[in-house]
Amino acid sequence: MYPDFLLLATSRIMEILTYTVLPIIGAIVGLGVIVFVHELGHLVTAIRGGITVEAFSIGFGPILWHKEKNGIDYRLSLIFFGGYCKLAGMEGKEGVPIHEIPGGFFTARPGPRALCAVAGAGMNLIFALLVFTLLWGTGRVVDKSELSTTIGYIEPGSVAAESGLQVGDILRKIDDKKIVEFQDILQAVAFSDEDTITILFERDGQEKTITAVTRMDKELGARLLGIRPEQPVLVLKVLKNTEAEKIGLQKGDRITAVITDTATSPIYFIGTFREILKENTGRQIRLEILRNNETIYKNAVVPKPEKESEFPALGFELDFEKGIKRVDPLTASWETLDMVYRTLRGLIVTKHVKAKGLVGPVGIINIIRMYLVSHWTRFLYMLAFISFNLAIVNLLPIPVFDGGHILFSLAEAITKKRVPEKVMTIVSNVFAAVIIAFFLYVTFNDIMRFIPKKSEQAAVKQEPIDTADTETISDTVTVDE
Repeated sequence: MYPDFLLLATSRIMEILTYTVLPIIGAIVGLGVIVFVHELGHLVTAIRGGITVEAFSIGFGPILWHKEKNGIDYRLSLIFFGGYCKLAGMEGKEGVPIHEIPGGFFTARPGPRALCAVAGAGMNLIFALLVFTLLWGTGRVVDKSELSTTIGYIEPGSVAAESGLQVGDILRKIDDKKIVEFQDILQAVAFSDEDTITILFERDGQEKTITAVTRMDKELGARLLGIRPEQPVLVLKVLKNTEAEKIGLQKGDRITAVITDTATSPIYFIGTFREILKENTGRQIRLEILRNNETIYKNAVVPKPEKESEFPALGFELDFEKGIKRVDPLTASWETLDMVYRTLRGLIVTKHVKAKGLVGPVGIINIIRMYLVSHWTRFLYMLAFISFNLAIVNLLPIPVFDGGHILFSLAEAITKKRVPEKVMTIVSNVFAAVIIAFFLYVTFNDIMRFIPKKSEQAAVKQEPIDTADTETISDTVTVDE
């Protein structure tokens, strides 16, 4: 009894460590690397520009170790989450104007100040380009469903359902945007300038066109079609003493259709398969299976779940087809820049992206965690993607951001006059308050996404789903169609 209990407990602990604790730690460290690279850019250019660096820390919080060299206090801090580069004069000095602090940031000429400010973003761009180049060589492992433009599932009552789209339709174009992979669908809908979109798709070998009126998803803060990509139901492992074992399912089997007394339903998505099982609990169904390029049929009786709220299960674990995606670094950079532009435009200009759809540090860490669990190439890609986004957003001409310091430096270079300290203080404080409020808002929404609703608590999934199944359309807008 005790050995079995210990084995079960050990297995559970290892599962939690493997899929939760360690990936979260890895995600935090990964995000920390991005921040560290950014601060390193400030350090190097500050030293070369004659700006006094008081401290450079890896991590935040209590100092674990430090060593002073050339007047700079190098630190290793407890919370390994990025770091900081403390420049003289940035925090001001009581009784001394910031423009008169010896060696201070605001005492330096506009050129060195602007270069120091832009260097952080520059290092993030270099880091992203290096990672994009590495992944161009190795290829990035992705779920094949991400490369599909075939509809695998349509949510009842969704825009797709109301517009007449059907499971199995292959999307070719939305408005003027060519659809190459599922990500293109998410972006084309979310970032469209108009609520009404035109969809070109293929059905039974013929091209058709429809129009659809999109609407905002109140929970996600973005416009959705309400579809999922084609995702084959593949058998990874048959569990012991189950209906799947009884009827002879094997690893590698692909369930292509389910035949019942009333209909033959092609299976393009696991959700459809689950719904059919639930509708036929306790009844016999006929499975159409593709095995070694041959179609075979198996009869199965759908077992009744122990609880009414649970989905019935035949007793097998799902497998996922993997593909390799290669994108050259320039294309990857351009696509990322385009996403940032369209996200900001949708948020500020067209209002088709809502603040509720944005994610903060908590959400970003969770996304990185999911990609880390999936595959190391996906993890690296997400780090590069976020690093590139951080660089672009940080260069926006907004006080508090590095772009604000560049703007003040540029104004001084043109007018030959320093921007008054009082003006910089007031403007910076106003924007800081707005940014802090915005940060708290998106963080609150991040946390709320982790709290399951009653309907979600009642639904128990049949087989494990790929933990990196969430589709992201930008570093700020996350959409799970």
